[in-house]
Amino acid sequence: MVLNKVKIAIVALVSFSVTAFLAFDSPDPVGAENLNIEWFQYLGDVHGDAEENPDNYQKVTTPTGCDGGQFLCAIRAEEDLANPGHPTQEGVDNPMNTEERSTPITP
Repeated sequence: MVLNKVKIAIVALVSFSVTAFLAFDSPDPVGAENLNIEWFQYLGDVHGDAEENPDNYQKVTTPTGCDGGQFLCAIRAEEDLANPGHPTQEGVDNPMNTEERSTPITP
């Protein structure tokens, strides 16, 4: 009888330990809070590579001059913490949102 109680206690302790470990070791969910998502205004082909170059974007609170159309005006993407004020390359390649304008931007 005492042996059964010990076995039950051991099983309960192991189960609790595994549950606690998984709870604290789980990765953040997709879209985790640690992403710094911002708006970036496209400045035109200032630094080469046009819309593909993160340095051709500047962080803004709200995009301006984006009146709809066929030309890129701004993107919403993750800020590159190694290059503050600019989006990450992944953000340029796959922005969360884009805003367009009716005329092209020329630097």
